[in-house]
Amino acid sequence: MTHPTQMRNVTHPAPQSGSFIIDSPVFTPETGEAIFSYRCGSYHFQEKLEFGIPSEPLSAARLKIIECALRFAAVAAGISYFKAFMSPHIETEDMDETTSLFFEKFYRKGLGEFITRNKLKFSDHDYFKPARTSSPIPSSVALTSQALVLIGGGKDSLVTIEALQQQKHVFTLFAVNPAPPILDCIQLSGLPAHLFKRHIDPQLFTLNDQGAPNGHVPVTGIISFLAIVTALIHDFDTIILSNERSADEPTFEDVNHQYSKSFEFETDMQNLIRQVISPSISYFSFLRPLSELHITQLFAKEKKYDSVFTSCNKAYSLRQPLRDKKWCGECPKCQFVFLSLATTLAPARVMPIFGSSLLDDPENLTAYRHLTGLAGHKPWECVGEILESASALYTLSLNPDWAQMTVVKTLAPELIAFYGETQLQKAYKDALSPALRHAIPERYRKALYDYVQ
Repeated sequence: MTHPTQMRNVTHPAPQSGSFIIDSPVFTPETGEAIFSYRCGSYHFQEKLEFGIPSEPLSAARLKIIECALRFAAVAAGISYFKAFMSPHIETEDMDETTSLFFEKFYRKGLGEFITRNKLKFSDHDYFKPARTSSPIPSSVALTSQALVLIGGGKDSLVTIEALQQQKHVFTLFAVNPAPPILDCIQLSGLPAHLFKRHIDPQLFTLNDQGAPNGHVPVTGIISFLAIVTALIHDFDTIILSNERSADEPTFEDVNHQYSKSFEFETDMQNLIRQVISPSISYFSFLRPLSELHITQLFAKEKKYDSVFTSCNKAYSLRQPLRDKKWCGECPKCQFVFLSLATTLAPARVMPIFGSSLLDDPENLTAYRHLTGLAGHKPWECVGEILESASALYTLSLNPDWAQMTVVKTLAPELIAFYGETQLQKAYKDALSPALRHAIPERYRKALYDYVQ
């Protein structure tokens, strides 16, 4: 297999009146490679995916399930190309009602931020229309009882890793095109890892440079489908994510930047796997009962990742990653993680991670007003709930180590006046109390709750 064609006369694509076409994936079992193909008007995209060579030949029954999962992965990954055109129609293989409803929601909610920020609109018609009301009953397959744990290089997945290791669970890490911070975290964990390679067609970047609409896609959802295919090829029966309950809060009105990290998406994904792909695969978030602040407290138990972990999106940029540092110190992710770490750690441990105190910089006042609900709306980033952030900053005003820093001493009175101390105190207490809503299988619950103690 070779990577797709050269660029051909690319100009900024006006909204298309024709269809966005998702072709059937091409999979080579001997190499574990697949090609996803997409078309719109005169544009043709191909994406190469390297799932890794199977350790033994795949049975016909296993291949049938893999082909189903690959079709869904191709539809999910196609959202990155579709957004450049926003065609009124999507053509793909026939879907049953369950699958068409899933992907209709995936595209509309997953691109909610993209649509809002680019001032665009969706087609008035459904993109995915069911060709039949039901699909054949999905087949079970014999998979080894072992897990793939998605690692993103941030504090959340590292907490999952440490909690599972403490209970002696057997698992392998999974990362897509891992950046250096992720590789550093994997090395420090001492765990085996499956490193997946996804080659996005470079034409897409050229179109973006020339003015095609660009923006956020539900990347966690895309990676989830790639993990499912990987699990089926390489004999894993469990896929574990590290999404927290804070991801459920909308960012702006009813649009959620973290839609594919939400419990809503997790539940929809579980239903799709069980009803259409294969009931042999378990998919869940290990940290779902916890808030961002609670996860930060658990992260503080282990110091070995301090110098390598990062949640800053600029560190993972495909085209312009950070150089010689892991935190830009200017984005909402950096500002929120600094705030959450400060609630449980002293300045002497937090400041070396970022290189300075983000809470002592007056230029960050506006940013923290947004994070805490004092101004505008919640940032378009994976950050904690508004009231969670407000309670964190208020709590720091009671801590002599942080109370005199510019952001804290300036905003604490505003927060008290806006929310009231009783509400802020309650919010902080609630943030450190696990929620009951989750989908963690019984065999993994003890690992989480023992680590929380």
